[in-house]
Amino acid sequence: MRKIILTLVLITFISGCTIPDVLKQVMPGFEEQEVKELPPDIITIQNLNVIPTPPINAEDQFSVSFIVKNQDDINDVDNVEYNLFDTGLCNLTADSTNRNQGSLNTLVPLQEEFIEWDLKAPTNDQIAQISTRCPIRFKIDYDFISRSQIDVVVIDEERLKELQRSGEGATFTPTLTVGRGPVKIYLSFGASLPLKEGNTLPLYLMVEDKGNGLFGQIEEGTLTIEATGFSVVEGNKNFKNLVNNATIPLIRKKTPQMRFVLKPTGDIAVEKTFYITASLNYRYSLSGETEVAIKPTA
Repeated sequence: MRKIILTLVLITFISGCTIPDVLKQVMPGFEEQEVKELPPDIITIQNLNVIPTPPINAEDQFSVSFIVKNQDDINDVDNVEYNLFDTGLCNLTADSTNRNQGSLNTLVPLQEEFIEWDLKAPTNDQIAQISTRCPIRFKIDYDFISRSQIDVVVIDEERLKELQRSGEGATFTPTLTVGRGPVKIYLSFGASLPLKEGNTLPLYLMVEDKGNGLFGQIEEGTLTIEATGFSVVEGNKNFKNLVNNATIPLIRKKTPQMRFVLKPTGDIAVEKTFYITASLNYRYSLSGETEVAIKPTA
C-alpha cells in the first residue's frame, strides 16, 4: 500500500540564506514565509563496485554490483525498476543472476536491494590488442508523490478593526512545508496577510526538480491543488478544477510560475486558518555509471 505522509521532523531553510534567489524573484511573497523542506533524496544508488578490481583481462569475467535503497523512513516507493542499457564491448554472461532489466516492485521504508551483474570482457580481437574501457550505464525508475502544504489565516472585518484599534495590528507569516523527494512543489501568496474576509487570494505555484536524475515534464492529470474553503476566481490555462489538464514542461529543471486567484467561501467567525495542499504523482529516473578498464592479454 502506498503511504505518503509529510514527516514532522523537517529541515528548515532560513529566509534570506538558503531559499533559492530565483524563487524570491519569480514567486511573489516567497521570502515573506517560513519554509520547511525535507531532503530531495528518496531512492539512492550505493556501494557501486567492480570485482575483481580493474583492469580486467580480455575474455575474463567480472561483476558489477550496487545497492538500491529507499532512504525514507515513512514512505513506500512504488514500481521500482532497473535497466542496464549500455555495456560497451562487454556482455552479460548467460548465467548472470540479474538480467539487464528487472523489477523490484515496492520498496518499503529503509529497504535495501542488492543488484549484481556478471559480465565478460571482450576478446583480444574485439579490442584489437589495445587497452579499452567498457562503460557500464544503468538507470533506476520509480513512482513517488510530491506534496507541499501552506497555511493562510482569513480574518473577519470586525476582528481586524478590533486589532487595529487596540494597536496590536494583524500580522501572519505562512509556513510552507515541502515534502521529501527530488521533485518539489513551491507555493506562495500575493496578498497581504492575514487575508481579509471577502478579499481574493493570489496563489503562485512552481515545480522544481532538485534531484540528480531526470524528470522532464508533468503529465496531464497528475498535479492537483486542494483548497478546501476557497472557490476559484481565476484559474491557470493548464488547469481545470485545480487539476492540470495539459502537459507542463520543465525548462532547466523548473516549470514556469503558475498563478491562481482564490476566494474564501462562507462566513468567517472572527478568524480561521485554512490549508492549501498541492500534490504531484510522478515517475523519476535516476542514473548510475562506472567504467571498467580492459587490458589485452599476451
